[in-house]
Amino acid sequence: MYNTDFPPDIRQSPETGLIQKITPIQSGHILDLGCGCGKQSIVLATNNNKVLGIDLQDWMIDYAKEHNSNENTTYLCEDFMTHEFEENKFDIIISQNVFFHIKDKEALLNKIHDILKVGGQFIFTDLTQHDTEHNDDNLAYPVDPPFYSKLLNKIGFSNVLFLWEKHWIWDGIYSGKNFCMFKCSK
Repeated sequence: MYNTDFPPDIRQSPETGLIQKITPIQSGHILDLGCGCGKQSIVLATNNNKVLGIDLQDWMIDYAKEHNSNENTTYLCEDFMTHEFEENKFDIIISQNVFFHIKDKEALLNKIHDILKVGGQFIFTDLTQHDTEHNDDNLAYPVDPPFYSKLLNKIGFSNVLFLWEKHWIWDGIYSGKNFCMFKCSK
């Protein structure tokens, strides 16, 4: 999925400012969905917060465990959609540029809603697309921001905020694409 010729800590992804949008908490449970190399997980593992990072890429999880780990981080190399989570477990769920790889957005967001605590924060960025064509060859299923707004509200998230959509140019595989950021709660 990612170019493994680059050091994993570079991740070919621009800085989104996602962590800066989180309302700080103490002694909470945080899920980093699609944690990659754990760069965000280790930053979030402060103030006695317990962070679970989950990703499908074993080499990224290995890197996270070796370079971005402490007593407050745990990493799993598993599929989020099939992993069994306790309901109402997480105070914060974050994800950066992952959802376009998942075709069934409604099932994904329903699962996130189920495991997020009442009052919990959900913040994500994702690749966006403003037409209906999807590319099954690279597992990209992007949607437009209004799709997310409607679906998040339908599922029952509250305080749904569309924060931005940007066109990014960098050295990564998805350079020149649009990305969006949403923040909401349960």
